[in-house]
Amino acid sequence: MPSGLRAGRRPGADDWYVVPVTGLFDEAAAHRVVRLICARLHLLDTGRTRLRHIAIDVSECAGLTAEGLEVLLGSLPAAAERGVGVHLVGRGALTHDVPLRARRLLHRFKVFPTLAAARAAFDH
Repeated sequence: MPSGLRAGRRPGADDWYVVPVTGLFDEAAAHRVVRLICARLHLLDTGRTRLRHIAIDVSECAGLTAEGLEVLLGSLPAAAERGVGVHLVGRGALTHDVPLRARRLLHRFKVFPTLAAARAAFDH
């Protein structure tokens, strides 16, 4: 099943960057997401954007693979160095279909059922 990416800001979320992902979140999809993350971090480094959080919205994904999550984990140190959190949003619907190895990797991310829940956890 092919994956699709749509990336962008949502209104009123100046320091959030949201990457909605559809289809299967596998290694290929994760590499595309990481390229988007790197591009956004570059914009941050050059002062062209504000950024505190990147939300990977997997609420419409058909599934998550361990390989995809491992690729995404590789982006966490670069984001953390800049004070940016990378979070998964919408995992609730995928809990039962996620392979055990991928479920173990999910514990390395901050995971939220919705974007609103993620924003509420950080925006005071």
